[in-house]
Amino acid sequence: NESSNWREAENLTKRIEEMGLEGRLDNMELFVFTDNSTYEGTFHKGYSKTSKKLTAIILRMRKVERKTGCILHVIHIAGTRMKAAGVDGLSRCDFMEGIMAGKNPWSYVPLNEDADTRSEGRVAEWVKHWWHDDEGKPWCLPRPKATDEVVDGGEGDSEAGYEGREET
Repeated sequence: NESSNWREAENLTKRIEEMGLEGRLDNMELFVFTDNSTYEGTFHKGYSKTSKKLTAIILRMRKVERKTGCILHVIHIAGTRMKAAGVDGLSRCDFMEGIMAGKNPWSYVPLNEDADTRSEGRVAEWVKHWWHDDEGKPWCLPRPKATDEVVDGGEGDSEAGYEGREET
């Protein structure tokens, strides 16, 4: 009587192990998208505090990586996104939704876009909201560019900085 999180993790891991034995993962990179946040979190942490069985699953995945030279990425996506993409219905033999119907998979999992693009500018807006202190100075200055000239205000002078640097 295992949890649905464990059963899903077990099924995904079995398939990854099969692919490894078939030689399909040799020196490859595999992206595993799941709506199982427990599986994703345990994969990245490397163990589960509450489930020895889930920890064992993650160990099996790491062994596949080691034996095949592959790189595994376990990425959580919302269940609603999985349904829209058509992959959530595969166990019910529903092959006419999302990517199963021929739609572009990147439209469902846009790894080719950065966080600000995906959020339609909301990430940059949020960062700019807290980036400055009460006096309007940035908490953290951007790294100098190779073309910036270092300006030393003298020994121990806290006003040293970089000419040519613009705040963004």
